[in-house]
Amino acid sequence: MEATLSPELRGLVDGGAWLAVPGTSTATVWQVELEDGRSVFVKAGAEPGVAAAITDELARWEWLEATDLGQLPVPAVLGHQAADPGAHQPAAIVSAAAEGVPELHWFLDPPDVADLLGSTLRAVHALPVDRCPFEAAPSALIAAAEERVAAGLVDSSKFHAANQRYSPHELLGHARALVAADPDGADRVVVHGDFSVGNVIVRPDTRAVTGVVDWAGLGVGDRHLDLATAARSLVTHFGGECLPRFLAAYGFEEPDPLRLEFYSLLDQFR
Repeated sequence: MEATLSPELRGLVDGGAWLAVPGTSTATVWQVELEDGRSVFVKAGAEPGVAAAITDELARWEWLEATDLGQLPVPAVLGHQAADPGAHQPAAIVSAAAEGVPELHWFLDPPDVADLLGSTLRAVHALPVDRCPFEAAPSALIAAAEERVAAGLVDSSKFHAANQRYSPHELLGHARALVAADPDGADRVVVHGDFSVGNVIVRPDTRAVTGVVDWAGLGVGDRHLDLATAARSLVTHFGGECLPRFLAAYGFEEPDPLRLEFYSLLDQFR
């Protein structure tokens, strides 16, 4: 089912073939294959909370587009629209598709993936902290988790296996008990918010990163947030033996295990 788009956005996808993209996002995402061989992504949502989240992500994307990214590749926003309930129009973003694939296991060995993710995360954390207006402090993340639990938006069946014996309220209590202190200057960086294997796009022929996607969680916070997400993703897809190489490529070989555990718990509430 396609999203109801404004005439401006409809012109970006006319004639394309829509394919739903599975994932954990509360918004709906499609990849649209255009007649000229290019593809774009459409992210849309009409419910108030989802529409607000899309608007927040757009603000972060626009900040990225106005920032010197160095060698960090970020796909461009091609168009967007605000939600209009009267016209049954959802909030939506149309973005360019990076040339490559996220299925890195098809063509990369675990050590190569570890090197690629470590160096790419280092580039993310080189973004200018002093000019970033968005927050990802531990207190803000706990507050967001509390709101999602209170609204019944957290499904405990999707928790990691070790946490499925807990209700959302119980696991949130564990996270509160483990809450990390606000990061000091050394750990305060611009975080991606969901830095995982699937959000790094790579060209198989050149083995170059062509896009880092899904910036909804961007903000100034603790580098351990991204390290925790990346580490869990690497272990899930490639095994734990590549973690030391990932940390070496990132340049931070002794992360704080308690901070990693805290951010791993909080990730269950997204």
